[in-house]
Amino acid sequence: MDNIETKEFRRELIRTDIIPRKLNDVSKKYRELFLKDLESGKIKTEIVTKCQCGSSDLEQLTKIDRFGLPFGSLICKDCGLVITSPRIVEESLPYYYDTYYHPLNYGKEHLENQSVLYEDGQGTKIFNILKKFLPKQDELNVLEIGAGTGNVLDEFKQEAKKYNVHVNELGTEYSNDCIRICEEKGVKTIYGNIKTIAEMEKKFDVIILSHVFEHFIDLQTEIVNLKKIMHKDSLLYIEVPGILESHKKEYYDFSFLGYLIHAHMYNFTKDTLVNILQKNGFKNIYMNEKVESIFKLDSMVETIEKYNSYDLIIDYLEKFYEAYDFLKYAILKKLEKQNIRIQTRDEDIQNLKDTIEKQNIRIQTRDEEIESLKDKIQKQAIRIETRDKEIESLKHRNKEQEKKIVVVKKFLGLSFTEKLKNYKKLKGVFL
Repeated sequence: MDNIETKEFRRELIRTDIIPRKLNDVSKKYRELFLKDLESGKIKTEIVTKCQCGSSDLEQLTKIDRFGLPFGSLICKDCGLVITSPRIVEESLPYYYDTYYHPLNYGKEHLENQSVLYEDGQGTKIFNILKKFLPKQDELNVLEIGAGTGNVLDEFKQEAKKYNVHVNELGTEYSNDCIRICEEKGVKTIYGNIKTIAEMEKKFDVIILSHVFEHFIDLQTEIVNLKKIMHKDSLLYIEVPGILESHKKEYYDFSFLGYLIHAHMYNFTKDTLVNILQKNGFKNIYMNEKVESIFKLDSMVETIEKYNSYDLIIDYLEKFYEAYDFLKYAILKKLEKQNIRIQTRDEDIQNLKDTIEKQNIRIQTRDEEIESLKDKIQKQAIRIETRDKEIESLKHRNKEQEKKIVVVKKFLGLSFTEKLKNYKKLKGVFL
């Protein structure tokens, strides 16, 4: 690639005149409030000068994040770790997460309007990835750092039940709203972080960091605290949004700038993640291209040559912005999704038509039933009217009969001479 193409590629990456992600009204509102807190110093930031690998050879990659906020990124030339700089300082993070993270990132004013923070099935997926590595026991102590609204732990528990495994779960969160929602779901969650759990001096069989590890500032300190709550057979599940998958995600608008967010202090490839964990006495026992991984403590882990992802990432980003295949991929993916939506909508319309047609048949049938019922009612009314006339006629006959009985009774009470006198009169009553 010549210098002109490289300069164009670099110019595209360091643009500051755009907001890479389309924001709704809620996200726009919280973006402005967040900027005011940055300007006032209520939320403090710091410049990063050193990578977690120890190198100071950092190169500017970008100057803004997906919200167009002034949080750039650096790439370490010695290992390829991508670092957010400037970044929010540790002491400002609890306020930031409780106030800004969810409404800004998810565009929802209240968490009640958002059932989950991860797509359905995240907890189920994590259990099934861990399943073959889990110890053979019927009870597990499971910790999730950054439990969100509790759906991961809840799904994990439900999936474990299928294998007759009882889960004693615990989650941590900085968001009080999230903690409240977790409690409503029956997922035990406390306010705090790994250090909070370490102070409890409790160890866990499984520790889940699902889209959380990238939010840590001081990875070394967090890893030290993680070790305090692990025993020799504990499994550490770490899932992060891998850089090299960003072009496949519509959520990022198939854009690297759309992938970056100020809350992610680091952005990993699978190699840069392994570098950090391996350096701190962890052995990687599972890893896939999506950077869904499992680690175990291993004091005997050998020091191996550090992987350097710098060239891989730069080459990837150059292709991202200049290669026709990447543009075509994004367009085709969007068209494919649009076609699926259109097809789904057509199916919905056809289903609606079928429902309406069936409803019309039911209405027609009901109308016929109503007409038939009307005929029955009319016939019944005629029968009732005829019966009423018969009853009236019968009543009249009864009265006449009663009169005759009265005459007979009187006749029977007469003397023989009087009976002879009144015989003709009596005969006239009955004839």
